[in-house]
Amino acid sequence: MGLAKPVDAMALALLASRLEEVEILTAIIEDQGRTYQSDTGLWKARTEVAQRSEAMRHAHALLTEFGLTAAARSKVAASIPEAENPFAQFDKPS
Repeated sequence: MGLAKPVDAMALALLASRLEEVEILTAIIEDQGRTYQSDTGLWKARTEVAQRSEAMRHAHALLTEFGLTAAARSKVAASIPEAENPFAQFDKPS
């Protein structure tokens, strides 16, 4: 839509960083599971689960800021100029 500007680079970098964090934490969770058993025998949630949840929440907020979610796109109205039809002369009655 031609709406991105050079000043958006830092926010896009932050979004990319958060998405990378989600990928890394997801890999850890898939490898080690969502819970672990402590030394006392209690089952506890891994800290990576909460970290991933926070990173996903922040990434979603940034995606929304850039209009990259379905709900955000439905709220954006971009005016794209209509190109002149080179065949318009043939539509006129003779």
